[in-house]
Amino acid sequence: MDIKYAFIAGTKKTAYITSIIDVFDREIVSTSIDLSATGEVAKKVLIQGLYSRGIKDNPNGLVIRTDNGSQFISGTFEKSCLDENVLHERIPVRSPNYNAFIESYHRYLQDECLTGSIYWSLDEIRNDVNDFVYRYNNERIHSSIGYISPHQYYLNKLRCA
Repeated sequence: MDIKYAFIAGTKKTAYITSIIDVFDREIVSTSIDLSATGEVAKKVLIQGLYSRGIKDNPNGLVIRTDNGSQFISGTFEKSCLDENVLHERIPVRSPNYNAFIESYHRYLQDECLTGSIYWSLDEIRNDVNDFVYRYNNERIHSSIGYISPHQYYLNKLRCA
């Protein structure tokens, strides 16, 4: 789980894109685009991710890895992890390579979606990012999971379970 920033030219504000990637299948399981990056937003994204995987009340040893951003060390986010029985693992300071999967995703998001775009509203960024997430999960193939999309990989493994 991590946060990416984008500038909204029309309002001169920053949009905060909070996302969770499942390192098993590389699918973005939850994302939110907001005007703040708080513990409440991080909590919302965590809960959405649990619901999207159908494990809201049974995370069964789930670990969520974040950096040490203020939203992730906040009491609100920490309490939500405890309440949901999710182990919160924080990476060492100045060690983004420990969170390589989400950092890589954010690089693709920047290169293929945000760079070269001028956004006039939060809704414009939301539309572009949500479209990118859909394509990333359902159309983009990944060599590390057998040259199929993350969602297809997830479905294939779900059928085998």
